Amino acid sequence: MLVGAKAARTPAGAALVLPSEALAEQVAGEWRDDRPPAGRLATRLACAAIDGDPAARRVMVEEIAGFARHDLVCYPAEQPAALSGRQAATWGPLRVWAAETFGVRLLADPGGGGIDQPAESIAALERFLGALDPFQLIGLFAAARLFSSAVLALALMTGRLDGGAAHAAARLEEAFQQERWGEDAEAVKRAEGMLAEAIRLEAWFAALRTAI
Repeated sequence: MLVGAKAARTPAGAALVLPSEALAEQVAGEWRDDRPPAGRLATRLACAAIDGDPAARRVMVEEIAGFARHDLVCYPAEQPAALSGRQAATWGPLRVWAAETFGVRLLADPGGGGIDQPAESIAALERFLGALDPFQLIGLFAAARLFSSAVLALALMTGRLDGGAAHAAARLEEAFQQERWGEDAEAVKRAEGMLAEAIRLEAWFAALRTAI
């Protein structure tokens, strides 16, 4: 990949070689738009994927598995009924999907008292993560951190949810509270930033799916 007249390189000095033309275009677009470094998500993810080592992979696998152990979609509210109903309708099918697709069967814990997830489910997730290429893994890691959910990250990675739907699923309680009590300007700004990142991650995964 070229930036200006020079071959682009990662912070560690490796050639910035990307697995698909679509992904290369995303990174190049960030530089053409002259985005500040904080706004170059695809560039940062690509460099981290290329420069990563086995120790970094282990950290990412462990952290994603940690999100699964305490996954957002496993902690629906007990009350009010309107909120718990929305969470059940959105999160319940995603838990079923994760179990059927990845063997990651996670238990719900209404009220959030704390629950130990099945060890075999976490092991299945770790095996899946261990087989991912560096670009998939770094994207999934970023998505899990964004949503506080391994399940929502997996749904975004596979196209089960788009960025907007994953963002909405992660913010069910916050959106419910805003409906009842009104919007807070700072919260709205934070949600807009989260949505923008979710959409960029959707594009990242879509570009990876075009790789031959």
